[in-house]
Amino acid sequence: MRIAIQLRWLSVTLILVTAALIGSTVYIGYVQIAQMQQFDSLRQILVSDIRSLEQEVDNIKHNVRLLAQLPIVRTVAQAERERDTDDFVFAKTELQRVFTEIASSKPFYSQVRLIRLDENGQEMVRVEQLDGETTVIPDDRLQQKSGRDYFIASRQLQNHEVYVSKINLNRENGQIQVPYQPTVRFVAGVYDDRGQQCGIVVLNVRFDMLFRPLLLPDSESFQYIATNQEGYYLYHNDPERTFGFELPHGRTIATDHPSLAAFLAGPLSPSLREIADGKRQIVFGKSDMFSSRHENVIGIGVIATNVNLHESQNDIVRWAVAVTFTLILLAMFTGYLASSVLTRPLYAITQAANRIKEGGPVIELPKDRTDEIGVLATAFEEMAVTIKDKESELVGANRRLQITNSDLEHFTHLAAHDLREPARMQSNLMGLVAHHLREIEDDELHLLIADASRCSDQMLAMVQDFRTLTRVSEEQGERQPIDFDRIIDTLLQEFETTLFARQVVVQKDVHPRDLLGYQSYLELLYRNLVSNALAHASGDDFTLHFTADEPGDTWIFGVKNTGSSIPQDQLDEVFKMYRTIGGSAHSGTGVGLSLCKRIVDKHSGVIYAESGDDFTHIKFTLSDPNGTEIT
Repeated sequence: MRIAIQLRWLSVTLILVTAALIGSTVYIGYVQIAQMQQFDSLRQILVSDIRSLEQEVDNIKHNVRLLAQLPIVRTVAQAERERDTDDFVFAKTELQRVFTEIASSKPFYSQVRLIRLDENGQEMVRVEQLDGETTVIPDDRLQQKSGRDYFIASRQLQNHEVYVSKINLNRENGQIQVPYQPTVRFVAGVYDDRGQQCGIVVLNVRFDMLFRPLLLPDSESFQYIATNQEGYYLYHNDPERTFGFELPHGRTIATDHPSLAAFLAGPLSPSLREIADGKRQIVFGKSDMFSSRHENVIGIGVIATNVNLHESQNDIVRWAVAVTFTLILLAMFTGYLASSVLTRPLYAITQAANRIKEGGPVIELPKDRTDEIGVLATAFEEMAVTIKDKESELVGANRRLQITNSDLEHFTHLAAHDLREPARMQSNLMGLVAHHLREIEDDELHLLIADASRCSDQMLAMVQDFRTLTRVSEEQGERQPIDFDRIIDTLLQEFETTLFARQVVVQKDVHPRDLLGYQSYLELLYRNLVSNALAHASGDDFTLHFTADEPGDTWIFGVKNTGSSIPQDQLDEVFKMYRTIGGSAHSGTGVGLSLCKRIVDKHSGVIYAESGDDFTHIKFTLSDPNGTEIT
């Protein structure tokens, strides 16, 4: 039984859908809570790391400031300027030892230098650290740095002020050093006893080595990024993406995270932004820890590639899934049993309906129930009895209707035939009377004879139209492709004399060629519409237009003529039997437009009239054999 199966499946489906919705809602909510907790964790990690990095940067600034104030640094800088070579050799050797100790104190100190503040920017002392080993650079390898941005900016330093350069790749002798060494330079001025600047101390810091130990967590589920203010990566787990402003790839954060690029280009406050990018969660912050005389904002971000749940939380999820699955199975079994109990009476009613369809008696129905099914069973039994009674009445009425239709059809044929003969006889007799009395000079008599002849002819035409109308209603034919051009051209030849005599201007739209219909009936339709136009158009020199338009999906055909008008309150009346247009000088049979309507009805179309002060337009549509309008 279909309804029983459908109800059972409906019950099971509703239970499953409800359980799925509840489970999905709970799971989504749980994941969102976990994501919020993850965001909080990332935010705390990032804030802590930024503070640690800022503290380390402050320590570096403090160290370079102290170096610049050491007496030995002042001695070397002044001795070189004053050409005091005796003190200079000793002081320079001592300063090399101090710089070596400083470079060894931090793994991220790559160079410690003293540069003379002259037009060449000549290095005076330089100590390098690489892979944990320090090296004092000999004098013949010392370079001139007058063209570097940090040297130019250091000329404007105030006492105790520290200049921090932008972070870029270190260059030696004008070439980028390989392997790449991302470097930021801390510069402090060296001043003599008179307060005049005589040199600068430059502390080169490896940015990657400064950044990595502070921010790299133990978990492999986290990644870090760092960018400059323009969005170029300074640190990334994929080194191929870094330093796009100095390397050909030109990769920026805008390529990976456009919203973060816009945030980075904005004001310093707010300093944090949180986004969820697919399965990744990102907390991104901004800091001006490297700013000095110029704005030097960097962006630091922490990326979590998934939502990490604690083992206890995973146990809760597994327990909830197991309980939910058990409850779903129990609910499905209960729903199946309940639907079976509910559908058993419906099965009995269905059997009773099949018995009635097969003409058998009605079986016992559960009428003793007090619920809706009992009401339905009682109503069904009463309906079955009523159907039997109405069926008997309907069979008798159909039999009587068939007899009546047969008699009416026979009467129609007889009436049309019997009326035509007296009308034709009367017309012929009036013709003979007019012929015999043609020599009598009595105008009134001839006028009466002419009126009688016209009435006889009109009666004969009405009988003929009535027969045509009856034939259109009864005959059945096969639809064929309609040749509108042939129909219209034939009519124009038929009415050629009248059209020429009355100087009628004929217009014709392009008609479709792939429609099906009854060709002979459409010829009669257009003939009646043209005759109607010629009969009602006043005077000569008017326009006769065969229209065809497809404003939407339906073709609308028609015949439009100027020189006539239909009152607006009679636009629907003209298609009724034996109705003529009020006030018209034409005395037609009143059947022409009714016949047109019958032909359009046979095509399952619609016919209607539109009229203005000086035109009448009869429009109609056709339909295909399935009853839909032809498109």
